[in-house]
Amino acid sequence: MTEIELKHKEEYGHKPGVFYSCPGKITLSGEHTEYNDGVIISSAINLYCQVAISKRDDNSVRFYSVNYNERKKTSISNIKNKREDRWSNYIKGVIMSIIQTGTPLSGMNITILSDIPEKIGLGSSTAMCLATACCLKKLYNLDLSWLNLVESTRFSESVFMGLYAGLDDALTMFFNNKNSLFCFDAATLDYESLKLDSLIDRVVLLDPGVSNADVEMDYIDDRDGLYELASKLSKGKNNHSLRNYRVEEIRSCIDIPERIKRKAIFIVEEIKRSLDIKQVVSNGNIDLLGRYLVRSHEGLRDLFESTCPEVDWLIKRGVETDGVYGGKSSGEISSGIVVFIMEQNGIDNFSTHIEDYDKIFGFKAKIMSIKLCNGMSKNYPEINS
Repeated sequence: MTEIELKHKEEYGHKPGVFYSCPGKITLSGEHTEYNDGVIISSAINLYCQVAISKRDDNSVRFYSVNYNERKKTSISNIKNKREDRWSNYIKGVIMSIIQTGTPLSGMNITILSDIPEKIGLGSSTAMCLATACCLKKLYNLDLSWLNLVESTRFSESVFMGLYAGLDDALTMFFNNKNSLFCFDAATLDYESLKLDSLIDRVVLLDPGVSNADVEMDYIDDRDGLYELASKLSKGKNNHSLRNYRVEEIRSCIDIPERIKRKAIFIVEEIKRSLDIKQVVSNGNIDLLGRYLVRSHEGLRDLFESTCPEVDWLIKRGVETDGVYGGKSSGEISSGIVVFIMEQNGIDNFSTHIEDYDKIFGFKAKIMSIKLCNGMSKNYPEINS
């Protein structure tokens, strides 16, 4: 038996009826652009959240987190978001999304086991939701398409949890190809795979170890301001997308705070960067890809103002290091994961900066070498039917 099966059996006394494993993800370009019809370049990575579920004979729903060694419970007729239930609320959101379609569900036992680090932009909650949706599809033989599964995930995070969640994270986790990047165009909902064989062993993650409580940010007001700017540019046509406007048009818009204009300029420039990166990857130009990553980070730092000093320091030292092509903060969390593209000797050369970082900032940074992996639809073809 697998570890998740063993943990489920130890907790509930029987094997699960179904279990699935969903990868985490990284973002290389396109943060903060999806709600402006942006283009996002991302990839699934070989860190996984596993979910196992078995049916019960009653309406009780039991949750067990191996990582937290915590247990929560509710009932099918009382699926509510409760602050004290924390991590299990995400799973309840997926269950609620299916119940609202009129599909009857019985009670169930659920086990969660994950090696995706939380709250640093690797999609840990999205992976848990998507794996849960896939488990429910198979366990109850539900007629759910891949889009239904992705929408269940977004419902849980956006509606049930009240967080912003687009489609890209779940789509990347579902459709990504091994050793490839995933390109999603939010304007057309088209997606494609970008083969990246030459960079397979050169993608390195760095967790800066910064507490999110120290740099917590709320982008809701910024999004409202960006929507207002787009509406002004569209001359009252209620168009909330900035994608097709020029930087000069944004700068000339009156009665909009300069801070909002800077963020809008980042979005426009980042969308163009993502489109350029598609061509760079197809040409196999590693050096140029690294430079684009650095430019993306500089935009996040100077225009969107969504990075923190610790991460900025790591990026600066990284690009000064022999064997490092480039790097940037990944995802929408200011103190989150840092992605570097480097040669093997770059890891050794960069380690001295890690020691300095610990002394200067007092945080313990952690290097993780990862692989770009298949999404769920490749590992489990049956869920794509």
